[in-house]
Amino acid sequence: MDWVEKFVAGTDDLDSPKIFRRWAAISVVAGALGRRVWTSIRGARKVYPNLYVLLVAEPGAGKSEALDRAHAVVRKLENIYLAPDKMYKERLIQLLSQSMKMDPVHGPSCTMYAILSEFGAFLPAGDIDYMTVLARMYDCPDSFDYSLVGKDRKGEGDLCQFVCLNILGGVTPVWFSGGFTVESIEQGLPSRMLLVYSDKKSDEKMFDDVLPSNDADLVAGLRKINELQGPCLFDLD
Repeated sequence: MDWVEKFVAGTDDLDSPKIFRRWAAISVVAGALGRRVWTSIRGARKVYPNLYVLLVAEPGAGKSEALDRAHAVVRKLENIYLAPDKMYKERLIQLLSQSMKMDPVHGPSCTMYAILSEFGAFLPAGDIDYMTVLARMYDCPDSFDYSLVGKDRKGEGDLCQFVCLNILGGVTPVWFSGGFTVESIEQGLPSRMLLVYSDKKSDEKMFDDVLPSNDADLVAGLRKINELQGPCLFDLD
């Protein structure tokens, strides 16, 4: 059984749809790998395993349960830099720039993982500039320079090098009416989001005798994933 399936099986005590728990686990694996693992397409172009995943459902459908368990496992690993629940785009870029770590094999990288129970609080509805920044970061650029130029600022900014941003969030369907406007759809961020929807309603009783699972095995397995590095090759045969 791989780590994703172990997470799904180990979270059966949660009142959350299996599809939410599975995609939360896939996102966690992506966050643990960062830029240290990649594959290649179209020659030498590297493709990293970062993902923008949104769990979509009505309130009370189990989004937060899956997100909270994913967060509880990830925060046990000191190597993964978790983002705040809410911040302006300038703060995101600043924190990403400050997250730079030097890997003895692969060099520097600015890597961050955002697990957001309320994605709408993270991304203001209709903020095209913020969406443009997130869309650019999805491509894991080797360099992202965001300059702040205004009346009292002269070219101040932050430089993010070798970027890798992962996002796992929860959102309700009604958010999309204002969150992703027609202009934002043309801009490109929505096409980079993996939308995972469930209309499954809870049928669990409020109190039962199921004990919460022990996350120790999940944390140990994630540590091993976090240590992986190098190219991922495919056998065409």
